[in-house]
Amino acid sequence: MSASNRRTKEPWLAVCLSWLVPGVGQCYAGAWVTGAVFVLLWFGLQLAVAWQLFSVRGRLTGALLAVVGGLVVWVVAVIHAHRRARNVNPPEAEADRRRVRDPYLAVFLTQILPGVGHLYLKRWVAGPLLLVVSLVVWIVGSLLHVLLPAVVAALVFAVVLSAYEAGTSVWAYRRGPAERRRGPGGIAAVCILGMLVGTLPLAAALLVRGHVVEAFHVPVGSMAPTLQPGDRILVWKRPFDPRWGDIIVFLNPANRKERYVKRVAALPGETIEIRASGIYVDGRRLSGPPFGGFSYIEPFGRPLSDRKTYAGEGRPFTVPAGHVFVLGDNINRSFDSRFFGPVPVDDLVGRVYKRYWPPSREGPVGQRHGRQERSR
Repeated sequence: MSASNRRTKEPWLAVCLSWLVPGVGQCYAGAWVTGAVFVLLWFGLQLAVAWQLFSVRGRLTGALLAVVGGLVVWVVAVIHAHRRARNVNPPEAEADRRRVRDPYLAVFLTQILPGVGHLYLKRWVAGPLLLVVSLVVWIVGSLLHVLLPAVVAALVFAVVLSAYEAGTSVWAYRRGPAERRRGPGGIAAVCILGMLVGTLPLAAALLVRGHVVEAFHVPVGSMAPTLQPGDRILVWKRPFDPRWGDIIVFLNPANRKERYVKRVAALPGETIEIRASGIYVDGRRLSGPPFGGFSYIEPFGRPLSDRKTYAGEGRPFTVPAGHVFVLGDNINRSFDSRFFGPVPVDDLVGRVYKRYWPPSREGPVGQRHGRQERSR
């Protein structure tokens, strides 16, 4: 290959780079402004998806539109990167490039599915073998949750899969024609960028899930009508001080592997009593929603005067320090602090702030109700 050809751009290397991050292939091909536009568009749309999913005012339809926009940008960026790199090459270099099989096309096919790139290079043993190994890797990865916690399993699988794809990409590149290989820089950039893209977004998502926002499913109607069975909710997990009226998710005192969702009815130091005439906190009846409309029915056939329950009529209960007393909005069909006692603040998972499913009822939930009280 001539010295001039050595200074040409590799169209399929540009494709590989923009396949991983739209715009990077354009930058490689010398179109820095266009590349920067694609990068900004791509990351802007990812932020739009996150905002639509997690913000109180966001909508699923908005997130879907942002996802579609991201896919369009991605496809256009990949096609444009190939054309840009090809158009900056002189015609003789393009003719020379097409004489033999392209190692970077093999790398691109390997990024889609390891083994396909080797088949393109007519490696009839390595190609089918890698296809089988890829299937095994996916099966083993899907079973990791049996041996490891789900979060750890997902992260381990992402790292292993990224490393596997990087290794098979290098192998595909090395199996390409020697005269088409220029050095380690291009394939190294593809592998490093691929591992970053394959692991960092998942690590960030797991970090957010563990410490900021987490999604939960509501299986029963104890919080009806505020939350219905089948609702899916988002919970803000950052450290917070529980307030009266907050809808919270907490560890089930009877089974800490389960999560319950209820509303805070009394705070530390307050005295709560549930009478036939209503709910009283510090001797004053709650008259505002949701507890102001309470009408007494013995829940689950068990009177609240039972010694095994808390805050029954004639037995006011003072919430100890570091605890909250929780009730379900559907109070007559709720298993709550009347039966398992006050909930330690340390066991609170977070505050419910949004319902994202079903789409017909998505929107903010869990706003505090004012404590409208009146004298006994």
